[in-house]
Amino acid sequence: MKKRLLFYASLLALFGCKSAPENPADTIYWGGTIVTMAGDSPQYAEAVAVKDGKILFVGSQIDAQKYEGDSTEVRNLDGKTLLPGFIDPHSHFINATQLVTWVNASPRPVGEVNSVAELKTTIADFIKKKPLKEGEWLVGYGYDQTMFEDREATCLDLDEVVPDNPVLIIHVSAHGALLNSKALEAANITAETKDPDGGVISRMPNSRKPSGLLMENAFMPVFESMPKPTAGELLKTFAKAQEEYTKWGYTTAQEGATTFDDLQLLKKASADGLLVIDVISYPLFIDMEKIVGKDSFGSYSKHLKLGGIKVLLDGSPQGGTAMQHYLTPGPNGEADWHGVSFVPKDVFFKVMQTCYDNNLQLNVHTNGSEAIQEMIDGMQQINYDKSKDLRWCSIHCQFVTDPQLDQIAALGLVPSFFTNHAFYWGDVHIKNFGQEAAEHLSPIATAYGKGLRPTNHTDYSVTPLDPFMTIWTAVKRETRSGRILGAEERATVYQALQMLTSNVAYQYHEEASKGTLEAGKLADLVILDKNPLDLDETTIDEVKNTKVLETIKEGVTVYKE
Repeated sequence: MKKRLLFYASLLALFGCKSAPENPADTIYWGGTIVTMAGDSPQYAEAVAVKDGKILFVGSQIDAQKYEGDSTEVRNLDGKTLLPGFIDPHSHFINATQLVTWVNASPRPVGEVNSVAELKTTIADFIKKKPLKEGEWLVGYGYDQTMFEDREATCLDLDEVVPDNPVLIIHVSAHGALLNSKALEAANITAETKDPDGGVISRMPNSRKPSGLLMENAFMPVFESMPKPTAGELLKTFAKAQEEYTKWGYTTAQEGATTFDDLQLLKKASADGLLVIDVISYPLFIDMEKIVGKDSFGSYSKHLKLGGIKVLLDGSPQGGTAMQHYLTPGPNGEADWHGVSFVPKDVFFKVMQTCYDNNLQLNVHTNGSEAIQEMIDGMQQINYDKSKDLRWCSIHCQFVTDPQLDQIAALGLVPSFFTNHAFYWGDVHIKNFGQEAAEHLSPIATAYGKGLRPTNHTDYSVTPLDPFMTIWTAVKRETRSGRILGAEERATVYQALQMLTSNVAYQYHEEASKGTLEAGKLADLVILDKNPLDLDETTIDEVKNTKVLETIKEGVTVYKE
């Protein structure tokens, strides 16, 4: 009987007929450039088969036909490029739920504000379209005094446009804000108010009167206490917020500094089935007692996962608050400025111990070399054992030194770089820290040379989510003025893609399910109009014109141009 069945099967094959597959795919993709991102050099496939949200097969087109059933959708890519979906190494997802109602006060090319006059005009135009109610706060984002062509703005400038309502324009670093007089009054900040530990209140020249700019721990309490949209109002924005990610090809997003209230909002969105992509939350350490031992870490529930704990150790290099020696004066003219630490060292080390004892990943905001060293010192003090494989992450890690990278490799840390700074603030960093330090910004080539698996993020909303800009800055390292910062630290195009796919999956302990196109992994895919790997450092400018045509999460299209 068995021989007879084999004979009939041979006849069917001989005459071009094919038997129904035992395990038919839902979708088969072929006819384009398929980059698997598996391995240390580019690997390609002719076809990918998907079933039940997972990758069923990756290989030749002929072999893929074995999975083609009557109901299988066969997708011809028409020469386009298929990659694993982009994985966001670090951003602030919750910001996306609010930006749609805020004023864009960013400098060009993100916004149109490069002077005090343009700031005033932008705010005035916004109010014309959306008049303010009595007592309503006006919130904006992207304020960057380093890009102003004339002078820094003050509360008095905002008062001229909005005299009767409180105004808060968040600094581009997201670590501060410019307030008008009404907002300063609401926050009870006066000439008599002392700078809080780990915070800076900028003052008017030769005066104690606040100028309106609050940074770090002077800003955080004000932002937390101001009126917020209701949970119901914010939940209505989740579809639009996720589109900000999916239109750029992201299938996983990070909420990189989650307050306790925002965590409850994310849980509600998850429970209500509002999440169509994966969101990984890192609650702030100040809420650890409410969360550790009570919430489950490390696994998804309806697209939401608690990844670990977040500590903000230092501030912003361009904002004057990174833990790094500055060549320029501090925010209020201080000489020999080193930035500030938000967290007392003993408190920080206790947080590290708690995370270590509970096998939790810890993400630490570390821009300056002094902050990076404090993280390394703390790990050594608690006798951190690399074999626990917790993959603690140095977020930003911008001014890391070569000896520190050796220590990072020895400890098993993941450095998540931020090469967008090379373009947006590279020229500012040269002034603040000197040419040599700026050249070594986000040293990708050195990190790879030491066997590390770095990632590279946007820190949205600090810079746009655009992954192609991130690839460009990693490979080109060009400043706004056209200087090249540390050509020897350039990434290859393939490395730049790894830092948005396979390396990020490793950062999240998800390399078994994401980051590459391999059988058994989630069918998280992105289709691009061109292949970035066709470019090199001489032609990489073209990558900024790349378009996302479709984003697919677990086999389901979540964005299509």
